[in-house]
Amino acid sequence: MPVDENHMRGLLDAGQHGDANAFERATDETLAPMLAVMRDEYKIFTDISMPLYRKMLDVFREKMWLAEPETRRYLPLLIEFVDVWERHIRGTMPDEVVQEIKHTEENLHPFYDHLTATHDRLRSILAA
Repeated sequence: MPVDENHMRGLLDAGQHGDANAFERATDETLAPMLAVMRDEYKIFTDISMPLYRKMLDVFREKMWLAEPETRRYLPLLIEFVDVWERHIRGTMPDEVVQEIKHTEENLHPFYDHLTATHDRLRSILAA
């Protein structure tokens, strides 16, 4: 069971027994591992994922002249994605705003799908 589910289960069990110490134990036992996972995910995102997103944006801008018109329509989406996360990492956009605007990588899935379809179509043309 993932750490956050263990924490939730511990809190629910503590609530059923009405034991205030059980609440503290449930939190103490799972809070440190949860925070460690969150810190690790944040480090991976900032040190690995964001540089790759920045590079993807740079390549898109540098090679714009090679992109098909349909592909160019996704540039604003990618710029917004990178910009919002850059602001969040710098601390100028709070977590609550990122969550409220539903800013996740899922927003880029239509772009990824388009790139895959375009790649497959062009590869098919070249193979023929």
